[in-house]
Amino acid sequence: GYGNNNARKLTSRLYEIYGQFDHLHEPYSEVEKLRNLRSFLHPQGLMSNAYFVNNLKQEIDKALKEARSGAAVNYSIYTSKLTSGESEWLKDNEKSAKVSK
Repeated sequence: GYGNNNARKLTSRLYEIYGQFDHLHEPYSEVEKLRNLRSFLHPQGLMSNAYFVNNLKQEIDKALKEARSGAAVNYSIYTSKLTSGESEWLKDNEKSAKVSK
């Protein structure tokens, strides 16, 4: 699930895993990292229809497709978009909940 900084927890955990692989001299490519991030983007509940998640999925799919043609990929850009998108979504959702009470 998402919410309560789960996007931050997910990306932190992935960075930790990739750091361990780097330490073992088995680094992941930016494309592999992005592909793994994309595989985890399946939020449940209210966030499953959140615009930022669907938009991010489309952006990642496009970046992966372009990477097949040799375009550079920067994994950190997408983790930043995920964590900031979740944060904004949570703020907006809290405001909506307060207004509807």
